[in-house]
Amino acid sequence: MFKLDFKASNLRNAEKEYNLAFFEAIMRIGQRQISATDLMFLYACGGATTEDFDKDFKDGMQKVVINIFEAVDEAGFLGQDLDIQAMKEAFGMTDKNDSSTKSGKTTKA
Repeated sequence: MFKLDFKASNLRNAEKEYNLAFFEAIMRIGQRQISATDLMFLYACGGATTEDFDKDFKDGMQKVVINIFEAVDEAGFLGQDLDIQAMKEAFGMTDKNDSSTKSGKTTKA
């Protein structure tokens, strides 16, 4: 997967190019209103090219979404830890040995 780098300059450039807003796209995906346009836009916000997005999308939309949220969490834009494990469970991508969540929260399957 492409290592997304969410920094202010990448966000500004992508918002200008796509005429979309970063936080609005994140909210839509969080509400499971997922579109390819939003996913590609968020990849651009992370410094990726269309080719990077296409390559990762071959691995599945769910992996792309998790990659985005892991990078957003790492960048700290949302000011709190995301429960990545809960997101993986919501997208049916659980691994019993996965410990990628930083929040320590658990959810019932």
